[in-house]
Amino acid sequence: MLAGTYQSVHIDHVYALSAAWDMGAHAWPQEKRERFANDVDANLLAVAGHANMAKGDALPSGWMPVEPWQCFYAWRVAVAASTYDLPLTSADLKQLRESARSCPDG
Repeated sequence: MLAGTYQSVHIDHVYALSAAWDMGAHAWPQEKRERFANDVDANLLAVAGHANMAKGDALPSGWMPVEPWQCFYAWRVAVAASTYDLPLTSADLKQLRESARSCPDG
């Protein structure tokens, strides 16, 4: 596979960098921004290239993965937001709640 093609694997910032910037990361110290951008545990995820391209810089109210990935993705967005004290809009929270219904214990 060629890098950057439709079928390649991408590394996704679950809570998109540009969204984080708009939601308060612009005021963070450089060290915190770098930690957020490189945080494998809270914010980075290997995904199909086509899914990452479709998502762009959207948060959950603008894009969600197909089933069965919605539960896992919703959980990862919540972890990233909580870990870095980033807000989510009411529309994003509504989407996360709806997606949580697909979770085994939802």
